[in-house]
Amino acid sequence: MIPAKHFYMIRHGETKANVARLMAGSIDSPLTEKGRGQARAVLPILEKLEIKPKAIFHSHLSRARETAEILNKALNVTMNEEPDFAELHAGEWEGEPYEICKPMTHGWYDPPGGETYQQFLKRIKRAKIKTLGLNEAPVLIVCHGGVFRAFSKLFGIDSFGVRNCHLYEFRTAKTTNKFPWQAWHYEYYRDNEETLLCDCSLKNMAPMTRPSTMTPIPMGESQEISPQIRRTPCRLFHEDNISSFL
Repeated sequence: MIPAKHFYMIRHGETKANVARLMAGSIDSPLTEKGRGQARAVLPILEKLEIKPKAIFHSHLSRARETAEILNKALNVTMNEEPDFAELHAGEWEGEPYEICKPMTHGWYDPPGGETYQQFLKRIKRAKIKTLGLNEAPVLIVCHGGVFRAFSKLFGIDSFGVRNCHLYEFRTAKTTNKFPWQAWHYEYYRDNEETLLCDCSLKNMAPMTRPSTMTPIPMGESQEISPQIRRTPCRLFHEDNISSFL
């Protein structure tokens, strides 16, 4: 069982493969300058967190590692490489256009010659148990879109596409039975420009994915952390959306 401890989780910044709309998987696609800028845009949020991460865990792929290095400028904590937080190995589909990979990105079909989804789910569960179980909470996990998707699936949902560099917070919620966290995400506004938008709404859905088949449940208003930063309940990771543990 994944320990029900407080943690943060974020996807890496934009990569060259993202721009080209290619499946990266285990290919070490580097960040773009925009991706580095996306990571830097999170720094004001990290600086304003009520409870800051005590350590960072990131996958061994450079797009996650470099994102973590940038984020750590606001935290100055120990960084740890955890290969189990890497993206799914997509086998013959690595380097291929998203359109070819639709059976995998729009469903749960195993990529030919790659990691099966059952193997991927077991790996992500193992990484969560190890990271949350052996470390003081909260930690910050810097990972990949597929890792979010696998974490969701462990609790019975197909998640939306998680956009680059959107910070999620999972706080232990003892009143819930199916999902032991209350989930939040952070929005950053600069000069009235919506710099980091909510990413669990249909209009902001990543183009390579499809929405959950379950209807998100409204959970109340967002909280103002500062004039530029809002903390909003994440409707996707709400227990009313989650069927059961696998």
